Amino acid sequence: MKKSILAIAIVFASFAISATSRAGGIKVATTPEAKEKAMKSFHKQFGIATDVAIFNSRDGFIFKSYAAGKSVTTSFDKKGNWIYSVERFPSNQLLKNIIDLVGIEPGNGFVTGIQKVTQPDSEPIFVIQTQGKDFIKTFRLSNKQLESVADYKKG
Repeated sequence: MKKSILAIAIVFASFAISATSRAGGIKVATTPEAKEKAMKSFHKQFGIATDVAIFNSRDGFIFKSYAAGKSVTTSFDKKGNWIYSVERFPSNQLLKNIIDLVGIEPGNGFVTGIQKVTQPDSEPIFVIQTQGKDFIKTFRLSNKQLESVADYKKG
């Protein structure tokens, strides 16, 4: 349960941080070496990325970019150490094996988004949003176990 809350919190925090960052950000005492370390870590993880934007946060910096056709948000502490990454898959790159796990029958609904949350020394956590004519559901996939974390009925 703690992991599901953490995964969802990270996804929502990345949205909140990006909104704060666009509004001017927060002054953070960092060194050029820390930013260089973070940049090397980012490129090691995601390879060539386009439109990399770096924002200050309370605890370090946030990198936002596009890599391999995905939107990527990565957080680093003040020393340039990697904290977490969130990859958002576009509809043409949705992971079929994960879609199949959710078990939505064709015609009854579809997957609207998948986010992959990674942290150091942890297995990735996937947050999967689905929608049908009369429902919206969110699932968490961690350690090959699928868990429903939100289930809303429309209407």
